[in-house]
Amino acid sequence: MSLTKETILKIESLTSDLVQEVYGEGQDIIPPINLDKVIKFSGLVVKIGKFDDPDIIGMYDRKQSAILLLEGDSFVRQAFTAAHELGHYYLHKDKPNEIFYRKDFYLLDDDDKGQEQEANWFAASLLMPREIFSIFYKKLGNIEQLAKRFNVSSTSVYYRVKNLQNLGWI
Repeated sequence: MSLTKETILKIESLTSDLVQEVYGEGQDIIPPINLDKVIKFSGLVVKIGKFDDPDIIGMYDRKQSAILLLEGDSFVRQAFTAAHELGHYYLHKDKPNEIFYRKDFYLLDDDDKGQEQEANWFAASLLMPREIFSIFYKKLGNIEQLAKRFNVSSTSVYYRVKNLQNLGWI
C-alpha cells in the first residue's frame, strides 16, 4: 500500500502551513524544526515512560491530549515518534480511535498501515520541510550532514530523499 500523490500533497501542505503558523508568517525557518514549540502550539503534552507491550514505541492518546514516548529511545527516534503521533492528531481526527499506537510496521493490520504511512509522511514532512530540505540537500548532499542539520536519523533523511526524488521534487 502506498500513498496517493493527492494525499502526499495534502500532508505536505498541512505541515508547511503548520510550521508557518508556529514560527510566524514570513519568518525565516532554520532547521532543526522546534518540535516542542509545534507540540505546545497544537495543545498537546509529551510524556515519557515504558509500555507494557514491548512492540509499542509511542502513542497518541486523544482523551489526554498527550503523546507518549518510549523511555530510553534515542533523541532522534523520540522526535520522529512525537512528530508521527502529531500526524495522527492532525490527520486522523475523523477516526474513531481514542489511542493510536506506534509499532513496527510489519506488526500492523492492513487497515492500520495506511494511517501509519500518512503519519510517517507527516513526521518526515514536518521535521524536514520540503522547500527547506531541498535547499540544504543541494548545498550539503550528504545524508549524515543533513541528519545533523535537521536533528533526525540518517535513515529518516535517506527515505525523505528517496521519496522526494521519486516524486521529482528534488
